[in-house]
Amino acid sequence: MTATSSTVAIGLQASAPDPLMHTASEGSIGMSSQKNGKLSQNSGKLSGKIGKLSGPCAERAVAFLRATHPEKTAEAIEVETAGIVSADTARKWLAGSSTPNFRATMTLIAIYGPPFLAAVLSDDLHWVARAMRAERLAALEAEHARLKHEIETITRG
Repeated sequence: MTATSSTVAIGLQASAPDPLMHTASEGSIGMSSQKNGKLSQNSGKLSGKIGKLSGPCAERAVAFLRATHPEKTAEAIEVETAGIVSADTARKWLAGSSTPNFRATMTLIAIYGPPFLAAVLSDDLHWVARAMRAERLAALEAEHARLKHEIETITRG
């Protein structure tokens, strides 16, 4: 897909300056334009703010992060991202006063993988489903290998 497509579903647009957030009061541009590549702010589509998650995507990202880290969510995000996202920044996301930018979103994708993408993206994307199945299969195979080793250890002893 191209940047001017109206069906991009990742909820991101090309990066802007690098602060990890923007305030909700900054507003957004909801016009589609072949000239500047900005897309509508429809649910799950690119935000009018360059490099920011759209409101609905940001809400789904926050819900995923809260479900993943039900206690001390902001602090857990800072730990998981090795400080790339500070607890203060995460608290602003959780409060709804800011949304993750491109760099922060890419960090969250790298840390939380396909489950994060599936939670945030609005479209039923087959490649995300395949990635989730592959991740689950790898986890099951690792658990199988661990259990097999444990069984062998018990039967020898």
